[in-house]
Amino acid sequence: MPDVSVFDAVTVSESVTPRMHLVLLVVSDSVGVGEFVQLDAFSISELRIFSLASSLSIGEIDSHTFDTFFDAVMRDLAWTTALIEISTESISSGQTSVTLPTLAMKIVAVFFEDRQLDPISLRSLESFDPQWRDRRGEPVGYVTEGEGTRTYRLYPVPDYPGTLTLFHTQLQVAVPQWLELPLAYEILSREFSRESNHRDDTMAQMCEQMSTLLLSMVQL
Repeated sequence: MPDVSVFDAVTVSESVTPRMHLVLLVVSDSVGVGEFVQLDAFSISELRIFSLASSLSIGEIDSHTFDTFFDAVMRDLAWTTALIEISTESISSGQTSVTLPTLAMKIVAVFFEDRQLDPISLRSLESFDPQWRDRRGEPVGYVTEGEGTRTYRLYPVPDYPGTLTLFHTQLQVAVPQWLELPLAYEILSREFSRESNHRDDTMAQMCEQMSTLLLSMVQL
């Protein structure tokens, strides 16, 4: 994680958003001058993207609305496949359901041992196998409907223990540097679309197109 000096923090604090300003002031008040501290990864990402957006817009980005746009863009990112996480879990014989990891948002693929499981709709299961919940055997699919908001069920229920591997997206606490530019463009699209003294629908559309283009290059 990058180091940010107290001097640097105080220097940039006048041009950052209210939330980042608070973070940097807390940093400057908590350590001695000349010492180095580590900001959390979320704050580092936000600071870098704000700097990009500010440069691209020649200072038109509103620091008071940036925090809101940044949070919204991070939530939207969690539903794309730009970043894929891998989680594993030991499944016991007879285990009926699996809970998603805490920050997971979207299931991309599920494997039980070396077999990829197919997503199956609840309607399909109930139509061709009304007793599907009672089936036991080697899992061939999974269903999310009819389960809890953070759980999914294997079909059939495994009759032997195994390892489940989940490929999923999740709400990120930080983003890699190669994603900062498309996210900065997406934030600028929202900034230029809102009612303000610098609203510019043409610029908003251009920024949206740039963000979409850049993200399409990295998504599965």
